[in-house]
Amino acid sequence: MNFLEGREKIAFLRKKLNISTEELATENLTKDYLQLLESGNSIISKDVSKLLICRFKQIALEKELNLDIELDENFFLRTKQEEAKRYCVNHLNTNSSIDELEILLTIAKEYNLDFNKAQIYTKIGDYYFDINNYNTSLENYFTSLNLLNSINSDTTSFSTYIYKKIGSCYYSLLDYYNAISYFSKCKSIAEKINQINLINTCIYNLSLSYMKIEEYDKSIELSKIFINNLDNDPNSDLMPNYYIYAKSLQASCYALKGSINDAIKILECICSSGKPIDSKVLAHVYTNLSSLYIKDNQLDKATLYSKKAQDIRSKVDVEKLPHTLIEKASIYIKKELYDKALLILNSVVIKSKDNNDNDCLIKAYELLKEIYIKLNDYKKIEEVIQNIIGLASCTNNHILSMKSYNELLNLYSNYNNFKKALEYNSKMDFVLKTIT
Repeated sequence: MNFLEGREKIAFLRKKLNISTEELATENLTKDYLQLLESGNSIISKDVSKLLICRFKQIALEKELNLDIELDENFFLRTKQEEAKRYCVNHLNTNSSIDELEILLTIAKEYNLDFNKAQIYTKIGDYYFDINNYNTSLENYFTSLNLLNSINSDTTSFSTYIYKKIGSCYYSLLDYYNAISYFSKCKSIAEKINQINLINTCIYNLSLSYMKIEEYDKSIELSKIFINNLDNDPNSDLMPNYYIYAKSLQASCYALKGSINDAIKILECICSSGKPIDSKVLAHVYTNLSSLYIKDNQLDKATLYSKKAQDIRSKVDVEKLPHTLIEKASIYIKKELYDKALLILNSVVIKSKDNNDNDCLIKAYELLKEIYIKLNDYKKIEEVIQNIIGLASCTNNHILSMKSYNELLNLYSNYNNFKKALEYNSKMDFVLKTIT
């Protein structure tokens, strides 16, 4: 992209209008003065810039030509770097493709526009986040964050957005400890600058993350704070959907603590409230209810809510459908209909990989492992655990790798295959050294 400084713009516009310096000249802009300006031997002042703009607009009108250029009063005063910055800002405000973002990044690098580079890297991070490529997304967010840290200006509100997105990436990569770290950083900064919605979003995300690392009391505590905040701010952008999500999250934690009946009551209360509920949110609630009734061995009710969720998600939320199919497979496992469960779970694995939905994928693998343990098929058990290790490798999740290698070690120890057991013990030691 070629950007022009003031003197070059005079020549550019003359050529565009097909006029000579003599034709451009006026009483206040003589030919000799114009030549000095165009050669760079005289500086273009603000008053002269205004005269030039008026003259070019006048000639364009006389010739009935459309310049296709915004001739604002600073047009001839902007440097190449300022023009490059203006171009980047204008195009970042549009829904740019990844190719367009790469072009903008090249421009920002060429003209040393560090803040714009940070913006572009963030946009690229957002692009990859939206297509569920979380590792590439993380690389771009961290590059943006490093650039912001090198800029001697207040970029606090921008940084909070990046911290939140980094936390979301780690959550999607099943790295819940790092997710907690970045959601906490985001929350801390958001509190300093009083970004209420962002504070609440971080509290909700922290509640989700603590549930994943089995700190259920902490998760419940945070979800209660989140719900209380929404009660005190009924006009929040997070109402009413996230209010229900938070209640559902509470229910999940109570269930994991062993209070299944309390969890069921929370979700049944939501369903019977009589208040309108968004279809996607309702499908989420139905899916969770199905899961709870499976845990409570009420399989008829579990099947009913699984079907309700499936009916909704197959129409309005196909990407989340595998999460509902997980519950359907769980029902078949409870009924010892393993062939039907396997059919569903293998389908879920494919769909989860396509969506890069690691959370659903790991749930499918765990259920597959459960089936093969019941069938005493250690070859298939190993195959599933190896798939989990592959997922752990892709997501850089060392904790998941350690857990999986330990399972393989125990598996082959139980089958008296000590050669294999030693092999996996060695691999577990290697991962441990990598962590430390």
